[in-house]
Amino acid sequence: MKGKKRGVLDGALFSLKKLSVVVSAVMMVSPSVFSLEHSHPHSKDIDKRLTVSPLIADKKPSSLQHQRINQLKSEMPELVAQFDEFGATSSLMNATGTLTQEGKNVAAQPLNTIAEDFVFNNLDLLGLNVADVNQMLITDKVKSPNGVTHIYYQQVHHGIPVYNGQLQVHLTESGAISHVNNRFIPDLANMANTITPSLSASQAIMAAAKALDVSMTADLRSVSDGSVSDGSVSNGVVDASATSFTQSELSSRPIKAKLMFMPVSPVEVTLVWNFQFELEDQWPDITVDATSGEVITSLDTISYANYRVFGYPTANPALATPAAPADGRVMVVDPEDPVASPDGWFNDGGVSMEGNNVRACSDTRSRSGGARNCDPQQPVCDNGTCDFPLDLSRGAETYIDAAIANLFYWTNLVHDVQHQYGFDEASGNFQNNNFGRGGRGSDAILANAQDGSATCNARFYSAPDGSSPTIEMYRCDDASPTRDSDMDNEVIVHEYGHGISIRLVGGPSNTGCLRNAQQGGEGWSDWFGLVYTPRGGEASTDSTRGMGAYFVGREPLTGTIRQQPYSLDPIINTMTYESIDGARRPHGVGAVWAQVLWEMYWSLVDKHGYEDDLMNFDLNDPSEAGNKRAMFYVTEGLKNTSCSPTFVDARDGIITAATNSFDGEDVCAVWQTFADFGIGTDARSGGSSSTRPTNGFELPEQCQIDPPPPPPPSDCSVEESFESGAGGWTNSSASSCSTGDFVVGTPSRQTNGGVVTQVGGAAQGSNAYFTATNTSAGSNDVDGGNCIANSPTYSVTEDSTLSLSYFHGQRDSGDDEDGDFFRLEMSTDGGNTYTSLASNGDSESNAAWTTVSTAISANSNVTLRVQCSDGAGPGDLVECGVDNIRFCAQ
Repeated sequence: MKGKKRGVLDGALFSLKKLSVVVSAVMMVSPSVFSLEHSHPHSKDIDKRLTVSPLIADKKPSSLQHQRINQLKSEMPELVAQFDEFGATSSLMNATGTLTQEGKNVAAQPLNTIAEDFVFNNLDLLGLNVADVNQMLITDKVKSPNGVTHIYYQQVHHGIPVYNGQLQVHLTESGAISHVNNRFIPDLANMANTITPSLSASQAIMAAAKALDVSMTADLRSVSDGSVSDGSVSNGVVDASATSFTQSELSSRPIKAKLMFMPVSPVEVTLVWNFQFELEDQWPDITVDATSGEVITSLDTISYANYRVFGYPTANPALATPAAPADGRVMVVDPEDPVASPDGWFNDGGVSMEGNNVRACSDTRSRSGGARNCDPQQPVCDNGTCDFPLDLSRGAETYIDAAIANLFYWTNLVHDVQHQYGFDEASGNFQNNNFGRGGRGSDAILANAQDGSATCNARFYSAPDGSSPTIEMYRCDDASPTRDSDMDNEVIVHEYGHGISIRLVGGPSNTGCLRNAQQGGEGWSDWFGLVYTPRGGEASTDSTRGMGAYFVGREPLTGTIRQQPYSLDPIINTMTYESIDGARRPHGVGAVWAQVLWEMYWSLVDKHGYEDDLMNFDLNDPSEAGNKRAMFYVTEGLKNTSCSPTFVDARDGIITAATNSFDGEDVCAVWQTFADFGIGTDARSGGSSSTRPTNGFELPEQCQIDPPPPPPPSDCSVEESFESGAGGWTNSSASSCSTGDFVVGTPSRQTNGGVVTQVGGAAQGSNAYFTATNTSAGSNDVDGGNCIANSPTYSVTEDSTLSLSYFHGQRDSGDDEDGDFFRLEMSTDGGNTYTSLASNGDSESNAAWTTVSTAISANSNVTLRVQCSDGAGPGDLVECGVDNIRFCAQ
């Protein structure tokens, strides 16, 4: 295989700062990662949605949605659109490019303005209405190394957020929108059952404790933190701030209860109290019906890696040099990256294993459920040299200090490597000090070695950006002598992988996006395990890998606890997309996702070569190695992935990452991998809660070996989008308005009194013909009468279809019945008589581009007229405009 060699750490010494750690003998940046079977924890989950939703038919997209989708597809043949069970358009992307062209004057306006203009101008395309988006809030805004900005919006109604109600817009540096994910609930105002809770927060917590069978010997105590909420309503807005309580048997941390809307089925959205417990064996995220007290969901926030793990240094001790039970560790000198870790890995000059990224310690007594504390006696490093004895012929309890050192090294190493690929401060990585680079600090990982709360397992506790997560590593007595997952680098990186995927999918503030049935969380972690522990760059000899073989005594390289080993050999691994049907959740489902990622990895290695040093990744290097490209596409793809994703959503995230990187040269190679696996353009996911997808093996047309001929030239006699001027349109001498004459330009979205009066952006291209270029609401809007604009006469020689887009914004209603109106009219006899295409009387209207069409007979002379009137009533705001006028032969 072709590729570059930039240096390997395999028994070698090299120096960056003052740190020496004895670790598993392996390449510096090739830590093994783990993905294990799952035995018990999620059996405690409660999800009433899974029993209610399948009994109710999904809502269908509206005819207007389909019309807009079809119109857009006629202009963009590679459009990929997905719909959810609520009838909303859940995903929009161009299979081989961007959704929109580069924005104009990007430097003069924030990217979120471009994003919000797209949303408000395309509500019918998304299946939403103005009320669904009017109160949306930005929760996170993250810029990636390839220049793409990811903006995450939270849906809010009457001040109450929607549980995982998220809309994402991903934009390039030039202002082009590359991908939109939509998990907003359509028509939320009518779907929500109530905005007023019947139960208090404390009653909901008590109901949950009873449902989970948690015995309480002490009362629930309210904590006064200035944010107490009783769910009261003021001026139509509910106080949804968190109410805090303490009760040590339910949680070692304060329990913060807040109101949310929970979508229960395609026809039901319920007001709930949402909070988290921190119990001995699970840390559930809970929602309780705020009216009935029923527990709707209780979903464990811990990501487990159960059963057995690999050894070290490469994949497991049996493959080390020398092999176990001999000590195959090497002395690694100063491995930290100065960019990712400017202050190094230690806080105290190299004595205790605690620093800016990780605090590693043993917790053999599992204090507070293993989450918060360390054993009193911890090892001490000698001025940064952490060199402790190890004898693998004896039980794990005899080498705790060496285990802590290994755990400390690997968690820091993954932190530094992933920083190269975009899991940085602004994206929500794990650091106490973020060095002014964005994001929230104070969230270094607590890594508990030989945790005493369980055996033969490992787990990751997730937390939003700014709150520290926990990795708990356990001993396993299934083997003799007892073994320790802290010495299994795959287990460590697998658990860290959960932190990466949980923080990146949905943005760093939302850690609840990977709890649905079809999500690939365990698969991402499996895949990180594989790519951090490569055997080399030859597919024929290096692509078949197992998982968990060492602990269960199987063949050390290809033995596995998964359904099948990961492999490019179709005889060894027979998986396709449909293999998730009947697979155990989440690990069996995740193994299917890991297999397709593994196939993508090797397709890129085959194309671009392999490099064993994962550091020094360079987006501007056209010869960058394939394995490093795969690492970036997967990491960046997580940021593009929808909340509660299907495999199709996760595929689209990776495709978008490839589109926006390396000039898009790998897009078709990545598509080929997914299509071969059954996740092509015609694959059907079945929805985020389904595990019964339908394989699809189609490629986008641009990626087919023999692409179809280009479409014939447009058979449209007129296509006017005002890009070159007014196109013969003029303001009428019959106009009576004092301001608001029609102009050619780019509208800027204006709102007043909760009403959108002018759209942001044109219906197509950059320009439109509208009633003023506004710098603020009420500036140059229609005032003092009727503004009228006339088109030129269009001579139509054959039977045709006229289509055009318009908007009308009017803030007030009922104050001037005769003077306030909007009319879009057509004449087919040269302007002698007119018929109405669209109109609005004296009623409130949110401005949004809307398409209207009608049939035109041959030999017609067509004239269009638009009128936008503000009568004598005081204080109204009125705007309108037209764009994208087309006469096309039938």
